Amino acid sequence: QVYFAFEDEFEGDEIYRDNLRTMGVHLYEANSGIDTTRLIERLGEDLTLCILTRVYGGGRHAEKVIVHCPAARIVFNTIDLHFLRIERQNALAPDEETALLARQTRDRECSIVALSDATIVVSTTEKDILADILPLSRVSVVPLIAGGDPVETVPPFGERCHVGFVGGFR
Repeated sequence: QVYFAFEDEFEGDEIYRDNLRTMGVHLYEANSGIDTTRLIERLGEDLTLCILTRVYGGGRHAEKVIVHCPAARIVFNTIDLHFLRIERQNALAPDEETALLARQTRDRECSIVALSDATIVVSTTEKDILADILPLSRVSVVPLIAGGDPVETVPPFGERCHVGFVGGFR
């Protein structure tokens, strides 16, 4: 059984929602009447794997999964290290508010990594950063581009296959 919980709606993208349902995925979107916390509580012992995506998305639920689903393995898919992005933004345009957000995001993101059984990042740079901060964490790199110089290795559009896309449904 696969459950997909998300706080947004598939507004305008019903084809994706319908395709997931056709595959047998149980969807819980913002307007479904059951929120993510209640779903986690309801699944309890039956949940064996939980993939939490983004620090302030699925990452908000890490502690709830630990409490209510003790058998579940947790994989944290960062999408990217958000704290690193905010730190870099603050380096370019220093601001007290952005600096505070960077620290808070670093603390939260690192706490989720520490709570997780495994973490996914998109680059060896991010893996190395986490290794320095949390040397005992299990971190795997799933790159956005696999191998070679992207400019030289990208075939013409009609010949492309095996493409991964990172983005919103909008």
